Amino acid sequence: SDMQREFHEAFMQAVSLHIYKDDADVDYDALMKQNDWPNLKQQVLCMTPRRFGKTTAVSMFAAAYALSVENSTQCIFSTGKRASDKLLDLIMQLLKLIPGNIEMKRRGEVLTVYGPSPADLRTVSSYPAASKTLPGTGREVIYMEEAAFMDIGIFHEVIVPLLEMDTTSLICISTPQDRQNYYSVMFDMRDPKSGEKLFNSIELSLVCGACKRGPHPERCTHMTHLLPKWKSSEKQSMVRQIYAENSQDMLRESLGVITEET
Repeated sequence: SDMQREFHEAFMQAVSLHIYKDDADVDYDALMKQNDWPNLKQQVLCMTPRRFGKTTAVSMFAAAYALSVENSTQCIFSTGKRASDKLLDLIMQLLKLIPGNIEMKRRGEVLTVYGPSPADLRTVSSYPAASKTLPGTGREVIYMEEAAFMDIGIFHEVIVPLLEMDTTSLICISTPQDRQNYYSVMFDMRDPKSGEKLFNSIELSLVCGACKRGPHPERCTHMTHLLPKWKSSEKQSMVRQIYAENSQDMLRESLGVITEET
């Protein structure tokens, strides 16, 4: 979908320092100009309604990264074991679609993709989020799937310490929660010196700006053109009836809007 393409472009921007890490002559200013990137920040936050292909977009990118970058290490944190297992399964399914019989082996939570030389091992780890078991985990690319639903302890105890390293890229995706949620807060964080947003971010919402400021944002129908092909605009009216008076849930889950309360 168009949204997934936008995500992948933002992910490329976040990992560009890894892709070119062995190129001594790379001109990063020229790289930004060529790709129309305003910066090379290594952190990107994404937020959309449910069923917009966020998890598939991450799986596609993780598979492509494993195929393209020698000795690469990626780590994905999901909300639970079932989600983390399914995500790693999806990455393997995508790799199997590539012509040439990609050599790979999965052992528990770690998938190893073998490069052309014996020393070229590329790993993708997918863990259920549990702060007591993950300290010490270090990868060059870290993904947080449904980041808003993870315990803030994971972010503070595992992710934030890794962000101190200049080798860590962070890619987060989620459905929105309320404004007090730490992930919602991250979208508004700004550098105190420059005033610029601390993280690159993508917020895709099915509510237009004017309706967000109005009394009934849940009634907005102005952004249905953003729906991916696997979602039906005709069924949006049915969804509105099902949610009925529960407009807060509808705004978050179906329309992708951060709400004042859960």
